[in-house]
Amino acid sequence: MSVSIQDASEYFAERLNTDAWDAANDSTKTKALAQAEKHLESYRYRVNSSTRFFYAVCEQALWLLRGDKRSELQQAGVQGFGIGSTSEQFNLRGRDPAIAPQTWIYLRGTGVKAGQIR
Repeated sequence: MSVSIQDASEYFAERLNTDAWDAANDSTKTKALAQAEKHLESYRYRVNSSTRFFYAVCEQALWLLRGDKRSELQQAGVQGFGIGSTSEQFNLRGRDPAIAPQTWIYLRGTGVKAGQIR
């Protein structure tokens, strides 16, 4: 399954904050989708829905286009930083830092587990 620019554009038409996608040319969009799909390939068969995997690829492509600086720090192993009295700590909660937070939601599912009610 390769995600097409047309399908991804239809997905982004219903989503807010897609300026990076909207501003990119078709060549850049194609590269972002291909790179996103390559990053997520190992998750393809762990996701129980092709629609959820499609959403994950789109979100990952958008994240790649945005160039998230915090992600770059996390991938370099930075766990937190501070400037003056302001500090920030990163808690990935098991997420690979090369995967966008919204993408991770689609890959993991809701996280709701069924249990026995007494």
